Amino acid sequence: MATRFWVGGTGTWDASDTTHWSATSGGAGGASVPGSFDTVTFDASSGGGVVTINGDITLSTAAPAFTAGSFTGTIDFSANNNNISAGGFSLTGTGARKFLGGSGTWTVTGTNGSFDLNITTNLDPATSFASTNIKFSANPNAVRSFNSGGLTYGSLEIANTGSTNHVPFYINNTPIIATFIPTNVPWLVLLSNVTITNGFTWDGLSSATNILMSNGINGEIRTLTVGGAVDLSYATIFQITKAGAGSITASNSFDAGKNTGITITPPSGGGGPGWGGEGWWGGS
Repeated sequence: MATRFWVGGTGTWDASDTTHWSATSGGAGGASVPGSFDTVTFDASSGGGVVTINGDITLSTAAPAFTAGSFTGTIDFSANNNNISAGGFSLTGTGARKFLGGSGTWTVTGTNGSFDLNITTNLDPATSFASTNIKFSANPNAVRSFNSGGLTYGSLEIANTGSTNHVPFYINNTPIIATFIPTNVPWLVLLSNVTITNGFTWDGLSSATNILMSNGINGEIRTLTVGGAVDLSYATIFQITKAGAGSITASNSFDAGKNTGITITPPSGGGGPGWGGEGWWGGS
């Protein structure tokens, strides 16, 4: 695995031009273009300007494989609407940076990877992911998170592969998500209020319900604002308030307490996880 740093300011990231790639921060250009086993960093020594993406990109599954929180300049995927896959994306920081995500797909491939825009200091207000698709793939073996920076996104897809073990997935920073696609993800934790424009379906298993909850610390209740019909089955729900013109209906599901505006119908046979203490459950 090689580490590559962008240098020399304005330029185009494509499959052949090595002018702007260095093996060290602020070093000489001419290093190989980063590939599927490599990581990429845009930092304060990258030279600023506008970096235009021309071609789909696949980086290492290490997390993060794409780092740009201290960059001063613009990274533009919107010019050609290219896709990028990386173990994780770290956009959090204090650089005077702007990201134009375009309408391509940014895929998080690391088993412990995250999309991180938690710190938005000096982030250009023209930053846009409003048409960008954020996708989490791979079989997670650790907590993963979507720290949105409070921005609007075209879609968020959590497409776990393999096991359905209950590894939590965190959503944070009050995002607005047009389309939400929860595929094979059994545990969602809202660290902030979340808005989802369209409806979605999320089905659990009778033997292991999905979990939708706030972070539960000090009894915080999170608001899930929905614009369409949300249909859940075999879910355990805790500390969630529904808002917006849409609806949330949960069949064969369990009300773990402190929910508002959600229609929850338990399984006809009863049973399900028992709630133990304040914010956690034990037994079955």
